[in-house]
Formats: sequence, structure tokens, C-alpha cells
Amino acid sequence: MAKLERTVKADTQERLDLKAVTNLSAKAFDTGKDTPESIQQEIQNPWKVSIAAGAVAFFASLTMSHSVPVAGLCFGAAFFAAQWDPVDEDSVAGPIARTVGRNAIRAQPKIKAVAKAAMSDVDEVNGYYTQEMKELRERVRALERENQVLAQENEEYRLKLARRDAVDRSMSSFNLDELKDMARTSGVPLTGTKAELMMRLIEAEVIVPKMDVSKKKPN
Repeated sequence: MAKLERTVKADTQERLDLKAVTNLSAKAFDTGKDTPESIQQEIQNPWKVSIAAGAVAFFASLTMSHSVPVAGLCFGAAFFAAQWDPVDEDSVAGPIARTVGRNAIRAQPKIKAVAKAAMSDVDEVNGYYTQEMKELRERVRALERENQVLAQENEEYRLKLARRDAVDRSMSSFNLDELKDMARTSGVPLTGTKAELMMRLIEAEVIVPKMDVSKKKPN
């Protein structure tokens, strides 16, 4: 009983497999009633069918073997097999080669559409990265400008510290009346404390003390 069940199961599986292969073959080798006239004309040209068959064999072999000479031999074999006269040939190589060639020709529009879509995606990606690079360069320029402003502000701050240090060191060298006389002569305002007046005279370069601009802020 078990043996009979295995036999029935194996036969059923064989019929299902055969049906699946038949359906797949019908789809793969569909003659295509809606095939454009230009494609039909190419299919009717035996040379183009042979070349298409050879091209499929070439790229398939190149993908598997990674050898151009082997792929070239496969191209030649498929090309010449497709050139055989169907009336005189006994092998199935010719029908298979011609069928592959015809379906390769029929697939041209789909292949072109896929290639076009792929190129469109590449252009879109390139455009995206080009825009990203532009934005990145703009950010770099903005940071450079900001760095220049900070550098200028830092230089001004160090100069201010150096002048203040010069005021502290030179304060005892001048009395208030001397500073006022120099301010009147140079047109510097007289208001403020002695330190403020001396700072204005230094800023106006009326008094030019020795300053260390690189000096850091004292603690």
C-alpha cells in the first residue's frame, strides 16, 4: 500500500513539474502577437536572429566563465547553429539558438526601457550629489567667512588688551596735565579718568608705547 502511494505521488509530482515547465516555456517563447512591426522585421532577418543568439550566448558565457575567448567560442557556436537550415538539420541546437535569438530581439524594448530607467536613476543620483556638493561648498565658504570674522575680532581683542597693559605700565610716566595738553593739541576729548584719557591718546597714536600684541589676557 505504501509503495502504491509513493508511485502515485511520484507520478503526480512529475505531471505537475512537466506542466510548470511547459507553462514557463510558453511564456518564455511566446511569439508575441502585439510585437511591433519593426521588431517583426528584425525577427524575419536570419542574420539578426543569429547575431542575437550569439550575443546571448556570449554574455551568458562571459558571466559564468569570465573568459572572453570562451565567450567568443560560445558566440560562434550559437551564431552558426542559428544559421543552419531547419529542413536539413537533425539537432535541436538550431531551433534553440533561433528561438533564443528571436526572444532576445523581442526583449529589446524592455531592455532599452530598463537601461533608460537605470540611466535616469544614475542621473538623479548624480544630480543629488552635485547639489549636495554645492551646499557643502557653500557651508565651507560660510565657515571660512565666520572664521575670518572671529580672527579679526580676536586680533582686535588682543590689541585692546595690549593697549590696556600699556596704559597700566605707562601711567606713572605722565601726569594728568601732560595728558590733557597732548589731548588738546591732538583734538582728543578730555573727559574721563586719567586711564581713559591715556587710552584714547594711545588709540589716536599720540602716545606710542611698546606693546606686546600677542600677550594673553592677564589673570
